[in-house]
Amino acid sequence: MKRFGLYTFILLLLLCAFSAHAADNYFPLNTGDARYFGYKAESVGKKILVNDKEYYEIFDCSRFSHYARVDENNNVYVKYPDRDEALYLKLDAGCGESWIYEHSSVRRDYVTLVSRSESVETDVGTFENCLHFSFSSAPIQNEDGSVTYIVDADYSRWYAPGVGLVKTRADDWNTVKTLTKMKINDITLPENAPAPVITRIKPSDGQADIPLDGEITLWFSCAINGTTLNADTFRVTSEKEGSVNGTFIFNTYENIFYPEKDFLPDDLITVTVTEGVEDFTGMPLQEPFSISFTTQNYIEPPLQFEEDSTAIASNATCGHFDWCDTDNDGDPDLTLVTQDGEVQHFINNNGSFTKETFFTTDMSFSSIGPGFLWRIDYNN
Repeated sequence: MKRFGLYTFILLLLLCAFSAHAADNYFPLNTGDARYFGYKAESVGKKILVNDKEYYEIFDCSRFSHYARVDENNNVYVKYPDRDEALYLKLDAGCGESWIYEHSSVRRDYVTLVSRSESVETDVGTFENCLHFSFSSAPIQNEDGSVTYIVDADYSRWYAPGVGLVKTRADDWNTVKTLTKMKINDITLPENAPAPVITRIKPSDGQADIPLDGEITLWFSCAINGTTLNADTFRVTSEKEGSVNGTFIFNTYENIFYPEKDFLPDDLITVTVTEGVEDFTGMPLQEPFSISFTTQNYIEPPLQFEEDSTAIASNATCGHFDWCDTDNDGDPDLTLVTQDGEVQHFINNNGSFTKETFFTTDMSFSSIGPGFLWRIDYNN
């Protein structure tokens, strides 16, 4: 009961912290804020000036997504790098009020404020007086006069005072996602949120014959703050050479380490991940992690192409061919017919083929047709 009371008190503190800032009450923007909806996280980066306007950077997991700002009229604007600024939300709108959100040249939505007083239950807690916005596809007038509609794309979003986005729903599919973990204005909830863990690593522990040009891929239980996955928290060691340097590429679910040079053959590679790796709320990895694997014991020769002067040069791309020792020297000679019915004959001189310019009737066939050919020895 005492823990529940403290938990409720923290939620109240969070809501009160924004009471004097109505402009960003439902859409708080503070560097370091983060919201998790299951695995994925949306976080707020630094404030930046774009076209003489101050925005905050918004990241989808570790990838930059767009800019956002709230103006003096409590309107939320978003800007993507390749697009103009667009009105997104009207936080002071009345119930039933609608406007157009110009998402892109191929997507625009009618936005309607459905309610200002809904209750939303999440893993973080229950939020009252939430704003409910619905988004429905608006028609796009094309240059040729036609009209485009996007179907099965309507959705809804709920914003709580002092917290921001707490619930999303794909209306056509009734797919609902609610807030599972958050850090807003340096307050992190819930208190009992599980720490991130490594759920999978490739190569796996003890795996052998790893290619010398292989990479190392990590999967976590939730999106990891990529800035904390670095040379201090992620170490790759070669038994033969010591530290292995490289770079990380962050995808939504995968964190891929590319060594700056190939591994050595028959080497023992150890990968260590420390508790310095954190999620976007600042929660560290549950425990250190370490595996080892061995590389293949040989170097694969590089793929190279060399010109072969003895190769058969033909313009045939399909058709039929057959072998027969035309000149009786013991080497099978090649005759082929192209897709156009052209017959080509190549004399085999101990593995070196020479194209015959003329074709004589001494070279006997049972049948010749466009794309088909058979050779026979009719006189033994």
